[in-house]
Amino acid sequence: RTAAEALRKKWHATISFDLTGSSGNADDFGLASQFKGTYGNEREQTKFHLSYHKSQKSGETTTDEAETGVEYSSLIGDILGWYVKGDLESDKLEEVDLRSTTAVGIKYTLLDRENQELSSRSGIAYRYEAFNDGTTLAGPALDFGLDYSYRLTPLISIVTELDFVPSMEDFADFRITQDTGLEMPLSKGGNWKLRVGLANDYNSRPASGKERLDLRYYTRLVFSWE
Repeated sequence: RTAAEALRKKWHATISFDLTGSSGNADDFGLASQFKGTYGNEREQTKFHLSYHKSQKSGETTTDEAETGVEYSSLIGDILGWYVKGDLESDKLEEVDLRSTTAVGIKYTLLDRENQELSSRSGIAYRYEAFNDGTTLAGPALDFGLDYSYRLTPLISIVTELDFVPSMEDFADFRITQDTGLEMPLSKGGNWKLRVGLANDYNSRPASGKERLDLRYYTRLVFSWE
């Protein structure tokens, strides 16, 4: 591939639908949808994501959460880069009207092989949370992340995303989100994939009466295009 082709910016997008189950604040089944888009090249990228998850049990809504965000990153050298990102979330189950996290920091490419990739990020952030009862929490935080992918066979890959955001004022106040799944193609061109995985969201200080850990397992049908 020529240098011009490597620097040419392209769109890549995926849309997916999940059949989910969960335990923690809700023990139920439901459906979720997610959109992810990336525009960029090997040196710089802009990523977008939008997701919505709703579950019902005996006709009663037990999960109703939405999340959106954008991240821009750019390489400084071969393995070092910088990023800025922002996320917005609403979670009626946790009684959160709005959760906002804005972060800026450094990204590192720790491993870049033909069948294996590992990257991390670390930076400073600002968290804001507004709850249904009118109370708000806000303050500076740290932002840590890890992205890992490994191709087990020509047809099966494992993908993991991990985020850790602790408060600067109280390190015991933190949130961890993780999503790990096995992916396999369903079509010859690879546009359709099946992903089976496990995702969790751990909040060290949840709303009163809520559990710290939400665990969700899913079967996801993914369609991608460029």
